Amino acid sequence: MLLLGHPVPSGPPALIGVFIGRTRDQVGRVERKLDLLLKHQGINLVSAAEADVADLMKAGRKIDAIKLYRERTGAGLAEAKRYVEDLERRA
Repeated sequence: MLLLGHPVPSGPPALIGVFIGRTRDQVGRVERKLDLLLKHQGINLVSAAEADVADLMKAGRKIDAIKLYRERTGAGLAEAKRYVEDLERRA
């Protein structure tokens, strides 16, 4: 089986740990590159999501607003919930 173009080891846990470590490193590099590209293009994911999140909040769809924020920004659940609740307090 392949994952991210590499065969997934089926041996001892140590080999699997090495594979997971390499995969995390690769994902980290991709995320840093993406952040640089977004910054270079002047794209702010939070700003881009804010209007749509606010519209959902006005419609009383808080959970959908949290989901949308997570989808658009890649934020975790706690961060998205905090953002939406802060937005709600400012309104």
